[in-house]
Amino acid sequence: SSGINAEYGELEQVQRNFTRRIAGCGEMNYWERLNHLNLQSLQRRRERYMIIQMWKGYHHLTPDIGILFNPDTGSRQGPRAEWPSLNHKAQRSKASLLEGSFSVRGPT
Repeated sequence: SSGINAEYGELEQVQRNFTRRIAGCGEMNYWERLNHLNLQSLQRRRERYMIIQMWKGYHHLTPDIGILFNPDTGSRQGPRAEWPSLNHKAQRSKASLLEGSFSVRGPT
């Protein structure tokens, strides 16, 4: 969804501006600043979080996140995640919150 991607872009811009103000980092480009400060981009951190949450959900280390795992042991691709379908009759505000949630979007 373009709205969610725009929000990520805005958050990333905050990190860009903040890291530019750190002493000794002003002349570096964004990726050099992140490397120098031992940071990851916000997009990378979100992807990492989602992978960890999927792993924890698969191994039942977190409360139920609403994703079903099909443990196809015969497949070389491993288990498959199945997301719940959206109730399109729900109120639009609730539906948009649900659409942006981890259990519906999953790792994209």
